[in-house]
Parts: sequence; structure tokens; C-alpha cells
Amino acid sequence: MDKQCGNKPYATSASDVVLLVVVAAIATLIVWRGIESVSFLAGLWIGATLIQLYFHQFHTPVPTDRAAPAERSPLKEMSYAIQANPWRPWPQMLALTILVAISFVVLA
Repeated sequence: MDKQCGNKPYATSASDVVLLVVVAAIATLIVWRGIESVSFLAGLWIGATLIQLYFHQFHTPVPTDRAAPAERSPLKEMSYAIQANPWRPWPQMLALTILVAISFVVLA
């Protein structure tokens, strides 16, 4: 983590912009091809809820030997918490994996 961030509070500003553009492009294509608004809303709700629940799993303090250094931001602290115990949100990741697998089966 420190190799990526150094003294910066986060190291993803460029990739965040790129991913936002990709998401906007995909959403535009989905709308252009025609969507069922209920399905689209349900997908947004499910995805947003799963990611929120994923981050909620990192509520326990990180041991001091694995914690972020003194110069830290909430994002850096969360990154260290995830790095210290990456399998903590396994139920959310399992749910997301099952939903993606079902989606691929339905697409095929």
C-alpha cells in the first residue's frame, strides 16, 4: 500500500477517472439499447448495497502492526483494514459471485 500511496492520501485518482468514464459509457450503451427500468434500478440497488455491506465488514480496528502510518486518510485506513483481513466480507463476495454467475448463465 505504501509503495502505491507514499505520502498521498490515495493513489487511484487517475484510475478513478478512467473507471468513471467506462461506467458512463456502459450505462449509455445500456440505455441506448433499451432497458427495463425496474431491472436497471434493481441492479443498481443490489450492487450499491453489496458494496456498502462489503465495507461495513471492516469495522473492527486493525492491529497496530498492520495499521496505516501516521499520515493517513479514511481511504488509506480502509485499505489497510482490507489488506489486514481481506476475507472478512466473504458473504458479500459470495453473493456477488453467485449473482454474476447467474447473469452469465442467463446471457448464454
